[in-house]
Amino acid sequence: MQLGHRLGRAIAWNILAAGSTAGANLVAAVILANILGRDVFGELGIVQSTIMSVGGIAQLATGLAATKYVAEYRLERKESAGEVLGLCAAATALTGAFGAIVLYLSAKVVATSVLGAPELVESMGLASGVVLFLTMNGFQAGALAGLENYRSIAIISASHAVLHVSICAASGWMGGLRGVLIGLIVSSAVRWVLFNAALRKEARRQGIEISMKRLGSEAKVVATFATPAALAGMSALLATWAGNAILVRQESGIGQMGLYAAANSLRGIVLFLPALVNNVGVSVINNFYGSRHLGGYRAAFWGNFWVTCVSLLMGAPILLLFGEPVLRAFGRDFIEAVPLLRVVFFSALLEGLSVAAYQIVLSRARIWTALYVISLPRDCLIVGLAWLLVPKSGALGLALSQAMSYAVALLLTLWLASNIGFGTETLDNTKIRGNA
Repeated sequence: MQLGHRLGRAIAWNILAAGSTAGANLVAAVILANILGRDVFGELGIVQSTIMSVGGIAQLATGLAATKYVAEYRLERKESAGEVLGLCAAATALTGAFGAIVLYLSAKVVATSVLGAPELVESMGLASGVVLFLTMNGFQAGALAGLENYRSIAIISASHAVLHVSICAASGWMGGLRGVLIGLIVSSAVRWVLFNAALRKEARRQGIEISMKRLGSEAKVVATFATPAALAGMSALLATWAGNAILVRQESGIGQMGLYAAANSLRGIVLFLPALVNNVGVSVINNFYGSRHLGGYRAAFWGNFWVTCVSLLMGAPILLLFGEPVLRAFGRDFIEAVPLLRVVFFSALLEGLSVAAYQIVLSRARIWTALYVISLPRDCLIVGLAWLLVPKSGALGLALSQAMSYAVALLLTLWLASNIGFGTETLDNTKIRGNA
């Protein structure tokens, strides 16, 4: 199959999948902002940030690892692909359960001592239920992407989007913040059931047996990729959560968090196309890498990079022109978030370019190096700048701290990618073929 057709078909399905998810999240956010009001919506924002942080850490980057190694192995090393799937499935079940238990047991400490919001104790306890399914869903989506079964991801995402909005709206109207969190547990559980069935069906179709018999056989996936990727993800999530916590602890911090959550929800408009392009890019680039096709590898990387650039420019005018009207839909209390939009746009632009350049680092599994060179400096900078800027500027200070940190991260990513390069005749000292 020609590279252009292969990428185009995958991206088309990914547009449906990502559009359904992003659209459902945005519609749900608008509905809930009107139902809950700015302060309670701010409480939901910090609880969701906590869910994403704990769930992301618990996932141990298994979704990304599954995408890379299943894509790399699925054609010529099917047994290894099945063992990677088995290893990642077992890991996420255990770590998801552990993360949920830890959050449940620490709910009082997190709410009262860390956030200074004792009214959130029950909400943090309920949030633990979402963590388990969020962790396992991340792996399953990554595995389906590695198998290049974007059609199933799209169909599930589209059908689930309607259910998600309905559940969130009904549960928020009936039960407030507590109802919303119960609704999120139900919604994420349904998503897990659908993804699990699709993954098992597609693995069978491609002749791959998901095996947990030899979990140690692919230990290098954990040692060289999943562990540093998990640490990088943990660092990013903790930095984001710490910035949010600094904001919440300020005077009128809950209200400011509501403004930031509303503005940041529009970030997805800019990153919508770049995210789905790079999701496809991970599987296609690494599939060429596994087959040792230097020509296809180069073409896939540069095609992914330039399409990302174009897609970022497509999302920018939408945010700048229609961001304010969308914020008005959240309610009149959210108009104060308008000054955040330009900063959010700039930050998203920098992040999208960084992700595209990072494909070189990812495909060559230089994740330990990236952890020290890119992730830790960026995340320490986010927290440090938030500590300085948030007390003076509130939500705008938090947005500025992220934008400046992503600017530094982009420069570091470009530097590292240029140093790794493609190689000329070989990839990692293995003879390769020159054509896709």
